[in-house]
Amino acid sequence: MTLYIDCLIFEYNKAPGYQEYLFSLLDYFSLHRDEFKYDDIVLIIRKSQESHFLRYRDVFSIVTFEINGILSQILIQSIMEILLRVEATDVILFTYNYSSLIKRCKHILVVHDLQYLHFPRNFSFFRRMQRKTMVPRSVHLADRIIAISECTRNDIVDSYGAENDKVVIIYNYCDFKKFEEKQSENSSISAIVPDSGVPYFLCVSSLAPHKNIKRLLKAFSSFLQTNSGYYLIIVSSRLGLGDEELDIISNSPCPGNFIFTGYIGAPLLAELYRKCIAFILPTLFEGFGIPIVEAEHFGARLLLSDIMICHEIAGENAEYFDPKNIDDIKRCLCLVTSSENQMGKMSYNLEKFSSENTSLKYIKLLNSI
Repeated sequence: MTLYIDCLIFEYNKAPGYQEYLFSLLDYFSLHRDEFKYDDIVLIIRKSQESHFLRYRDVFSIVTFEINGILSQILIQSIMEILLRVEATDVILFTYNYSSLIKRCKHILVVHDLQYLHFPRNFSFFRRMQRKTMVPRSVHLADRIIAISECTRNDIVDSYGAENDKVVIIYNYCDFKKFEEKQSENSSISAIVPDSGVPYFLCVSSLAPHKNIKRLLKAFSSFLQTNSGYYLIIVSSRLGLGDEELDIISNSPCPGNFIFTGYIGAPLLAELYRKCIAFILPTLFEGFGIPIVEAEHFGARLLLSDIMICHEIAGENAEYFDPKNIDDIKRCLCLVTSSENQMGKMSYNLEKFSSENTSLKYIKLLNSI
């Protein structure tokens, strides 16, 4: 009996959230290989991405496919089970929203979000059509569906009529051990912050439209009119601000107080989490929110969008703002800096995001099929 793990969607640094999820999951699986009932576990990856999976070759088998563009990906994804010659007793874990369309074995489908339904402009025409075609069919074919949050589960049930008992919620595993790596001497917070003592807000987010960074920039620019000693640090693996965002920064009272880091390693990110006066996330939509959990791990104060997923993760442990209201975002920024609201590090209960409540549940579910 073989367990296949579909990683075909993976392209290094293309989707940081999915990448974090996938490698945290595979790392956990590799450490707990003996707990699986399967004779073999096979990773299915793109040939071009093979180097990123070499650390697993002593534990898992690896099958590669040559993929050149979206049409090639859709074709291979659709007929994967024919190409792999799977047996009826085998199981495939599809790790990103859609499965093969010809079913010859058991399917476990992981759905991260249905962003394409809520923010279709974030996707090219072909990517949008791919999801509109493949996701509903994949939900129908799946024997079990893993939703990474209650918000995502509700979306699956409401949008595609999936049976409630077919969908199980398993939060993403947050591997905090990565933050324990030794920091290089050439990589320290002093390379980012001009003075180690200056107070700063931290945002860890992509720059995609639904992340709502433009409104955060406007709110912080307004905030700087009376609070010029504060900085905003935005950590995003892929930079590329539009003209409107650049104009907001250049026309602000203190353009130098906006800092965009690009990709940084885990040890430096840990230091930024530890020393920020607050973590802020203005997002309009998320399937989950690993940066929120990471910020909680380091005791950062939380300023979050007043949307369901943020409440699901942080509960009563955050200050919430209307993400579409610039004045309300500014209100939260001012709340942190007012003397009566300044406080030390926070303490959070992260038990529901522990490995026992995340990745271990994957193993139990996969073994039950």
